[in-house]
Amino acid sequence: MRIPRLALYILSGSISAILGWWVSLLLLFMFRMGGDLAFKPDFIILPITTLFFATAMVSTEIFLSNPTRFRNNTKIMKAYLIKILVAGIIAGIIAGILTFTLYQISTLSSSIVKILAWSIVGFSTICCENWIWQNQSLEGGVRDKAIKRLLFSCILGVLSGLCAAWLAEKLLSLQSLPEVFNEPISFLVFGALLGLFLNFATSPTFQVALRAGQGFEYILDEMEQHSKKKPRLTKNKRALRFVVEPLNDRNNPKEQGVIEEGLSIQLPRNQSITIGGSADDDIFLDGVSPTSATINVKFKQAEIACYNTSVEIHPCPRAIAGRQSLATYSLKHNQIITFKKQDDPKSLYQFVFYDRFLD
Repeated sequence: MRIPRLALYILSGSISAILGWWVSLLLLFMFRMGGDLAFKPDFIILPITTLFFATAMVSTEIFLSNPTRFRNNTKIMKAYLIKILVAGIIAGIIAGILTFTLYQISTLSSSIVKILAWSIVGFSTICCENWIWQNQSLEGGVRDKAIKRLLFSCILGVLSGLCAAWLAEKLLSLQSLPEVFNEPISFLVFGALLGLFLNFATSPTFQVALRAGQGFEYILDEMEQHSKKKPRLTKNKRALRFVVEPLNDRNNPKEQGVIEEGLSIQLPRNQSITIGGSADDDIFLDGVSPTSATINVKFKQAEIACYNTSVEIHPCPRAIAGRQSLATYSLKHNQIITFKKQDDPKSLYQFVFYDRFLD
């Protein structure tokens, strides 16, 4: 579990809860200026808080997925913003209607009704996030994985509402704080727990890949003249494969295993992958020192061992303690791995490390 990711989700949930509660109070105040309310406050509070929760959690997931691509994330968020707002408001209205109905036709206590309403809010928030994930992640197109993640995340979404409402009621029953703080504390607890549960529901599946960047540009004349110098996957083709295989037809013929800019290479677990300028390396890069680096993927962690100074990693990581013979590092999502050529250090190949499929 990554503490910064967890902290960001909890902070996002807490802030969105307080903002939603404050905006709800402001709207209720405006409606009450004309006299008594013609509807239950829940018809304002629940849609607004759901809207804020859904927007905050979807934004958090999008920007966490690609923290170095702020402009691209902003475009993605703008494309989905209206749909998220509409979905959040509709879900909140449904929760408000359910709350009103239960108050009118059932003998359930207000605490039970609150738990059910907040469960719907949690469920709706996670559904919005899951919908964005299916549209942004390659794994979202895999039916079995999409269904499994949807079921798991929806269960956690409902559970977050249940736990938050129950815990808020317990805290309020202590009566250790003035009554004026009851509602903000309730929403703060709800937001923090919703962020906590959504962190686990949306945690990456750790599908590791290297995305080819600078240095892998496709130049037709050069490729035809120097076929053996093409960057490619070599002896380990069974273990290494592209996340999405490049198109191969008569109009756009592709040579098997050749790496081009924009392609992502899936890395296998519990197996060392070598990268360098030797034909025996798993990933061949022309002009780079033989076996310049190895990458070993373990559960929830990927390590790279750099054998010479021609390999650079950005942002610069900290070496693992106790590994003095090799420069060994733990890779993180969106780190850039650069391999420089021996005869021309200005010529280089760059990979972007992913711990989830986001192509």
